[in-house]
Amino acid sequence: MKNITTALMCILFSIFSYAVNTEVEQFCATGTDAGGTTLSITQTDISVNDSYPTTSITIASMTMGSFCPAWYNATLNVVGGVSDGVSITGCNDDMTGIDLTGFTSLTLVSNDTDNWSDNITMCLELEISWAVATLDAEEEVCASGTDAGGTTINLTPDDLTVNEGEPITSITIASMTMGSFCPTWYNATLTVVGGVSDGVSITGCNAEMAGIDLTGFTSLTLVSNDTDNWTDSITMCLNLSVTYLEPQCQAPSNLSLTNITASSADVSWSAGSETSWDWQVVPSGTTPNETGTNTTTNPLSINGLNSNTSYDFYLRALCDDGSVSGWVSSSFSTGPACGDIITDAGGNDGNYGNNELITVTVFPENTGDVVTFTFLSFDTEGCCDDMTVYNGPN
Repeated sequence: MKNITTALMCILFSIFSYAVNTEVEQFCATGTDAGGTTLSITQTDISVNDSYPTTSITIASMTMGSFCPAWYNATLNVVGGVSDGVSITGCNDDMTGIDLTGFTSLTLVSNDTDNWSDNITMCLELEISWAVATLDAEEEVCASGTDAGGTTINLTPDDLTVNEGEPITSITIASMTMGSFCPTWYNATLTVVGGVSDGVSITGCNAEMAGIDLTGFTSLTLVSNDTDNWTDSITMCLNLSVTYLEPQCQAPSNLSLTNITASSADVSWSAGSETSWDWQVVPSGTTPNETGTNTTTNPLSINGLNSNTSYDFYLRALCDDGSVSGWVSSSFSTGPACGDIITDAGGNDGNYGNNELITVTVFPENTGDVVTFTFLSFDTEGCCDDMTVYNGPN
C-alpha cells in the first residue's frame, strides 16, 4: 500500500481589488396620513452593506398606497450629500431616482390631501452600492504516491486556508502538475461537484485543466492514471487562484516560536492595530477549540508543556469593533526531559535515513543536574556515521 501525503500550503499573496455590491433595502412606517406618519433614516440605519462604506444610494421607489396623490402624498427632506437641502412633495414618480449619496439624514412625512384620515404604510426602497475589498492569492494542494495506485486529491472549500475563513468570490485552477512525463507515463482525471463547473469530468494534464473555473464548487477529486503500464512515483499538485473578501479583522502574521525547552516556548508575531489576541496550544493534529485564552502580551511565554511532544499553536486577533480574525497556526516540538525515550527518525523499529542529521537537546529539570543517557539500541553504519554527545549549547 502506498503512502499518500496531502499538504495545504499558501504560496502567494498578491494584489488588492474591489468588488462592488448593490442591493435594495426597504424602510417603512405605518400610521395615518393625517397623523403625519414619519419615516426617519440615517446612514447608520442601513444594514445591507455590513458596515462597509457606501458608494452610492438612490431611491428605487416610494410607496404609500394606490390613492397617492388623490387621498395622500408625502414630503421628502434630505440633509447632507449630493441632494443636501432637497425638499419635494409628491408620490413615487416624484421621488424615484433621487440621488441620496452621502446623505446624513432624511425624513419622509405623510400629508392628507382629501381631509379624510386614512391608514397607510409608507415605504422607501433604497438602492445601495458599496465596495468590498478583495484579496487575490494562490494555494497549492498536493498528494504523493504512485500513478498506478490512483493517487488522489480530495478537496472541499473548507479545506482552503488562504482565504482566512472569509467568503470566496472566485476560484480557478492556475496549474496542475504531476511531473514532466504527463501524458506519456501518466495523467489525471478531475471531477467537479457544484458551482459553475458542476459535473465537469476531464482527463489530461496541465493544458487541459489550467483555467477551469471552480467558483462555487462543493467538492472535487483529482485521481492519477497510469498510461504506460509501469508504476511511477509522482507528486500531483493543484495550484488554485483564489479571490476572497478582505477580512475586516486581519489575522496576525509572522508567527515565530523560540526558546523552546522541554516544558515551555516563547512565541511572537506581527500585529496590525489590534492589542488583544486569543491563543491556544494543542497536541499536533488535534482540532482546536472555538475559543482560546486571551492575552495582551506579545511576545508570549507558554509554560506547562509536556516534554518530547509535538504541538500546534493557534492565534487570532480581537479587533476594536468586536470582530475576530481567523486562526493562524504554527507547529513545534518540545525537547526531551529525564525519563523520555529518544529515537532517530526511523522510530523504534526502522533505520535512520541517508544523509540524516539529527540534533537533540536535553533539558535537565534543574540547573546543574547531570543528564545520563542509557542506550537501549545502538547501531550506526561503521564506515560513515557517528554520534557525538557534548555538554552545553554547542
